[in-house]
Amino acid sequence: MGGWIKVVACLWVVLVGATGCASEVMTHTVTIDERFDEEQRAIIVDALDQWKLALPGTYVASHVFGKTTCNQPYAIHFVEEMDHCNSVGDIIDGRSPLGHANENHARITIRGELTDMVLLQTIIHEQGHTFGASHTTRHVDVMNATDSHDTCIAENTLDGICDEYGCDAPSVPSCSE
Repeated sequence: MGGWIKVVACLWVVLVGATGCASEVMTHTVTIDERFDEEQRAIIVDALDQWKLALPGTYVASHVFGKTTCNQPYAIHFVEEMDHCNSVGDIIDGRSPLGHANENHARITIRGELTDMVLLQTIIHEQGHTFGASHTTRHVDVMNATDSHDTCIAENTLDGICDEYGCDAPSVPSCSE
């Protein structure tokens, strides 16, 4: 029984952002908005799978497709344009954002008209924010807010996430400039 309590406590710690468990595991279920078409859904699942590969044993979340709302935790929500659900005021280099993540609720809002590659990059980027990753200035890091055209999750990004969740940063191929 004590082991079960620790698992529940560690899961709670992950959900509320507290610390205290060694190697916390993220096991939630992500709801992907059913308004994404079949091809977009596959791209979103691929983006989530890239995080599973980057954080083996730490990010093991599953996903379902269904209706979402802008305030729903653990959801990837489709919007026609950025609005009150997200950070409408965030203008980067004169452009409105492609997506927005709420780290406290592990929620992503994404514009539905993005091309395949931009959708992949944006989901990977916004998912990074739900883990606590910040923007970087490294061009090839997917966490670069303004000019990343890559899906590479840089080692320093993984190190920061693993510092937060108590995992061992995996050995990943370096992102080449």
